[in-house]
Amino acid sequence: MSRGNNVVVFGAGAVGRGFIGELFSDAGWRVTFVDADPELVAVLRSGSYPHDTVASAGTVRKYVTGCTAVPAQDQAAVRRAVSEADAVFTSVGARNLPRVAPALAAGLADRAAVDGGPMDVYLAENLHEGAKLVRGLLSTELGTLGAEAATVLANVGVVECSIGRMIPVPTESQRREHPALVAVEPYRKLPFDVAACRAPVPDVPELLGNPELDFAFFTERKLYVHNQGHCATAYLGARAGHCEIAPAISDPDILEQVRAAMHAPARALARKYGQPQEELIAHAEDLLARFANTALHDTVERVGRDPERKLQPGERFLGALRLCNQWDDPRPLLPGIALGLEQQAAQGGGSAAVAAVLADVESISPGLAAALVELRGGSPRGTSQR
Repeated sequence: MSRGNNVVVFGAGAVGRGFIGELFSDAGWRVTFVDADPELVAVLRSGSYPHDTVASAGTVRKYVTGCTAVPAQDQAAVRRAVSEADAVFTSVGARNLPRVAPALAAGLADRAAVDGGPMDVYLAENLHEGAKLVRGLLSTELGTLGAEAATVLANVGVVECSIGRMIPVPTESQRREHPALVAVEPYRKLPFDVAACRAPVPDVPELLGNPELDFAFFTERKLYVHNQGHCATAYLGARAGHCEIAPAISDPDILEQVRAAMHAPARALARKYGQPQEELIAHAEDLLARFANTALHDTVERVGRDPERKLQPGERFLGALRLCNQWDDPRPLLPGIALGLEQQAAQGGGSAAVAAVLADVESISPGLAAALVELRGGSPRGTSQR
């Protein structure tokens, strides 16, 4: 592989192909995917794959070109690709980061051994404190290799990103049409933590770094406005009998509740970070319009799954509740939390799980737990009494 505008992308899934691969290919970069799926690796080695941008008005198909792939099982090939790359992205999910760390660390060590210059590893994971986790994994693996971890990592930036593009999991019919076909919404912005970079930022127009703004602003905006509003739409939609997000958010009653639940953290973030409130509100309104994209066919089941995780402290609901309690009105968040508890109860969550959430809510603001119990029909137990 020749040097110059080569990006290695760990994970050829929906985000890897649908977002990272497209942005870098469009900017003239060579894209090398690393994936464990033999069929996917084989088709990506052809050099291109179909990419659909879908909107309610129609679909635009293009082919992402200039790509190849190496199997994740071929550690030597992955190691070589990393050592020769100009940038690396991971898009594998938090659970799989320990699996990619050995080859990633080995490639970075090889690069350092020949004084290959600084390298940035971008995390397209939406993972809280992902940089800290990945630095720890790399340090451990470098020690195993006998490399001086501090020396290697001094030239490595671990850069968190905020993935805001909505990309549903490909359907069976899409996979039958082409194993690498991916469909995405038109939104293409990729905020990243520019302060963490060690190497020059890739010349990719959609990469957005603001050195004057704490990157926590972007991660909190994604989690507390986007993810929270999306999930609230799913829970309210499921209760109303909707199967997909677009018809759910088109229901006026649901739209009104979700808008209130998104505007509150938007106002809170504007106050916390000193940003223009009208821009945060406009961002929330843009998201509401994007949720209504009928061509995405995103399901309320997918968006709302795993309510137990989504009701953890600091997560989309309770994190937004704490933010709003400090900077705005937290009450618009309560309907989503109440319905999340119903979802959790329906999946076998008992009274202990409900009590834990109520305790968290009460610790955020005394009296809010009573309001949440009243909203749920007056029952603190694991099953709603509506």
